[in-house]
Amino acid sequence: MNFLTILPLAVVMVAGTQLVVAVFLASSDRPRAASLGFLAGAGLVVGAGVTVSWVLTRLVGGLATAANCRTLPHGTVDTYGGTGQK
Repeated sequence: MNFLTILPLAVVMVAGTQLVVAVFLASSDRPRAASLGFLAGAGLVVGAGVTVSWVLTRLVGGLATAANCRTLPHGTVDTYGGTGQK
């Protein structure tokens, strides 16, 4: 498949859904409330997705840091694999 064959499919995938949503929102009984509800829902989904991603990143980062650290005999934590001496 060449670029000119795929381009219309990509346009329909991206713009098609937005056009359908715009028609549904504009033709509803209360378009302002429907639009605000749509935006609020999108904001909640994006906020939840970012929050979950942040928590998972912090969790995995903490596990990776804990795996790279070791406690030396005199109680210092060595994070770089050295001798722990200053």
